[in-house]
Amino acid sequence: MNVPLAAELDPARLASLLGSGISADLVSRMLAVPRLEASCRRLLDRRIGVSAPALPPTAEAALSLDGLALLALAHRAGAVWHAPLILSTIDGTAVRALVAAIGARARATAIRHAALAPPPEQGNALSPVAGQGSPLSAEMIAADGMASLAAWCESQPTGVGRRVMLRLPFSASVSIDDRYRRHAPPIVDALLSEAG
Repeated sequence: MNVPLAAELDPARLASLLGSGISADLVSRMLAVPRLEASCRRLLDRRIGVSAPALPPTAEAALSLDGLALLALAHRAGAVWHAPLILSTIDGTAVRALVAAIGARARATAIRHAALAPPPEQGNALSPVAGQGSPLSAEMIAADGMASLAAWCESQPTGVGRRVMLRLPFSASVSIDDRYRRHAPPIVDALLSEAG
């Protein structure tokens, strides 16, 4: 019934949570031993809390995703974050370049959920993605998507957000500001509602 922790969590993130200088390699080996895996699960429940019995459907949907699916969710959230710029891209060549950079699914998601995108920051004019030094890149979408997912995790009931973040690669750690805290949770909720 329980998914093995080794399949559910990133070992480097769990090692960081456990502390005491435990390496990701040691965590991986511990999770391969059923008795130690059960002990790690109990310790994890004590450290970050057991999820509430009645979670919102979006929280349940997020908890059902593995690390790769969460990264894909973050990528789509980043595209929605940049929807005004994506929508302003209408030249055929520029659209093809955009789709090659971010993917057709991310572009379609951004168009569908454009109303959820934050307004552009003051003094940050939009420029179309036409390959002429445009500020929009796959890396930017990935970074803003991870920040959006992190902000969503912060807004969730105790334990839910931390469990979701534990499933992501350790290198996916980001810092977020108030703009993400205000605008990102509705974006991620909308994407999770589609998935569920």
